[in-house]
Amino acid sequence: MLDPKYVYENIDYLRKVCKDKFVECDLDSFVRLYETIKTSQKELDNLNASKKQAAANRDNELGKQLKDQ
Repeated sequence: MLDPKYVYENIDYLRKVCKDKFVECDLDSFVRLYETIKTSQKELDNLNASKKQAAANRDNELGKQLKDQ
C-alpha cells in the first residue's frame, strides 16, 4: 500500500504509471479528499490549541464554546 502523502506528492507520476499499466484510477477524487482531510486536520489542531490556551487562562466560557465547535 502506498502512503497517502507519497501519492499526493507524486500524483503526475502515478497517473503515468496507471496509464502505462492500463489501470483506471480516480486520482482526482483522491487529491480532493486528501486536501479536505488536511484542511480539517489543521482546523482541528487550531481549535485544540485555542482550547488549551483557554484552559491555561482559566477561561471556562471560551473553553466550553471551543469544545462545542
